[in-house]
Amino acid sequence: MYKIIATVSKELILLGRDRTGLLVLFVMPALLVLVMTLVQENVLKTMGESRTQILFIDRDRQEVGPAIQKKLMKSVAMEIVTALGGKEIDETEARDRVLKGDFQLCIIIPQGTTAAVKNRARRTAGESLETSEAPAKRDDARRPEIIVFFDPTVFGGFRSAVLSSLELVIVGIEVDETLKALSEL
Repeated sequence: MYKIIATVSKELILLGRDRTGLLVLFVMPALLVLVMTLVQENVLKTMGESRTQILFIDRDRQEVGPAIQKKLMKSVAMEIVTALGGKEIDETEARDRVLKGDFQLCIIIPQGTTAAVKNRARRTAGESLETSEAPAKRDDARRPEIIVFFDPTVFGGFRSAVLSSLELVIVGIEVDETLKALSEL
C-alpha cells in the first residue's frame, strides 16, 4: 500500500511542476468538447435538423418552377428565398451569396424550360407511336438543364438528394405531358 501512495504522491509532485502537462490534462478535453460540438452542429444543419435556405430564381415562370418549389417546400427543413430585401435576385448576386456561405444552394430555372419539357414529351409520345423499325434521330433529346449552385461546404449526400428531387420533378412533368400527348393522338 505504501508503494501506491508513494507513486501517486511522486506523480502529483511532478505534475505540479509541469505546467504544460496540467494545461494538456485539463484544457485539451475542454477544447475537444468545443470542437466536437461545432462539428455536430454543422452535421445537424446539413442533415435537416435546422432550416436550409435556398435561393430560387424562376426565369421560366410556368409549370416547372412552381412544381419544383412545391416539391422543395414539402421538406420541412427547406426555406425558399425568391427575393432579397424586397428585390428580385439576379444570377451573379445569387452565385456570390452562395459562395460566401450565406445560402446552401441556388436553383435557377432558365426561360423556356417548361416548353422544352413539353416538346420533349410530345416528341417521345410521337416516337412511341411510330411503326418504323429504325429509331428516329434525336438531336435535342436531352432534358432541359436547370442550373444549380452549391455552397462548397455542402455534403455530397445533400447534393445528390437535391439533384434527384429536381430530376424527379422534371420526369414527373414529362410523364404527365407524354400521357396527355398520347391521349390526344
